[in-house]
Amino acid sequence: MIFDKFIDRQDALERIKGAFQRQHPQFIVIYGRRRIGKSTLIKEILSENDVYFLSDQTNEANQRMLFAKSISEIIPRFDKVVYPDWETLLLELNERTPRRTVVCLDEFPYMVKSCATLPSVIQKLLNGRTLKFDLIICGSSQQLMQGYVLDRREPLYGLADEIIKLEPIPVQYICQALGVDETTAVDEYAVWGGIPRYWELRADYPDLATAIRRLILDTKGILAEEPQRLLRDDLRDTVQTSTILSIIGNGANRMTEIAARAGKEATQISEPLGKLRELGYVRREVPFGENEKKKQEGHLSHQRQYAAILLPFRCAQPFHPRIRTRRQGYGPCCFPIQPICRRMLGTAMSPIRQRQ
Repeated sequence: MIFDKFIDRQDALERIKGAFQRQHPQFIVIYGRRRIGKSTLIKEILSENDVYFLSDQTNEANQRMLFAKSISEIIPRFDKVVYPDWETLLLELNERTPRRTVVCLDEFPYMVKSCATLPSVIQKLLNGRTLKFDLIICGSSQQLMQGYVLDRREPLYGLADEIIKLEPIPVQYICQALGVDETTAVDEYAVWGGIPRYWELRADYPDLATAIRRLILDTKGILAEEPQRLLRDDLRDTVQTSTILSIIGNGANRMTEIAARAGKEATQISEPLGKLRELGYVRREVPFGENEKKKQEGHLSHQRQYAAILLPFRCAQPFHPRIRTRRQGYGPCCFPIQPICRRMLGTAMSPIRQRQ
C-alpha cells in the first residue's frame, strides 16, 4: 500500500523550501538509511518542471544517457546528443535551463562508483558560481554520503548549503499511517520502528501477527533478508557485523560476553560495534547511576527504532530451524517502552524549557 498523505517530515520540507527561496541556487544533501523516505520527500517538493534522476549500478556512459533522457522531459531533444563526460553534460544543462529549476541526483553513490571524478566536476561548477539550477544529491549509503560532504579530504566538503539526515519517524505518526489507537501503535512501532516503507508493507495485512509471519519470518518475505541488504549499503564485510547482531539478538548485551560468544577478544569487536552504533543499528545503554565513561558497564542492545530491521536477529534467529522447516514460530519482540516514553516526555517538556 502507498499512503495517500505525506506523513511528518515538516521540518525537512521547510528547510528545503526555505533554501529554494534564497537568491542563489542551492546545493542540498539528503541522506539516510534505505526505506527511510528520502525519495518520497524529494518527490514531495519537486514540480513537473524539475529533473529527478534515479541512478542505477550501470556504467558511466549508460548513466549519462539515462540522465539526458530525464532532462529531455523538460528540455526537448536534450538526449539527442551523446555527451562525452559529466562536465559537458552538466554545462549543457546549465546553458539550456530556461529558468531556475531543481535537479535531483538520487542514489548518488552509484554515480560516483562508476565515475570517481564526478564530485570534482560538481565542485568545479559550484565554485564557479554559475549554476542556474538548484542541485540535490541523495543516497542510502550513510557512510559514503557523510564522507562526500563532511570529510575535509573530499571535493564537496564545505560546499553544501543544507545537509539533511532523515531519521525514523516518531511513534505518534504511526497512528495516522495505520489507523490504530495509541496502545496498538506502541505494539506496531515495536516491530516496524519509524520506517515509513515498513508501515506501507504492514498496511497490506489484516493484523500484526500475519504481517510478521509473511514479511519477516517467511524465508521468501520481502524483509527476510533486510538486515543483510542494509549492512551491505555501508559495510564491505558484513560477516562480523551480522555475527555480532545475531549474538545480541540471542540475549548477550555486554562487550565481554559478545566477544566470548564470537570467539574473539573484546578489542577485536570494538571497531565493528562502533560502526553499528554509528549507523544506528546498535546503541549502548548505561544503567542508571553508572558512570557513562566506563564503557564496560554499558549494555548493548539493538537500536529500538530499527527493531524491524533487526527483527530477524532479535526474534527469528533462535527459531531458524523451525522457520526453515516451514513450522512457523517466533518469540516475543522484547521492545521496552522506555525509549518511546523518553521521546514523548522530551517532546512534552520542550515548551516548558522554552518558557524557562
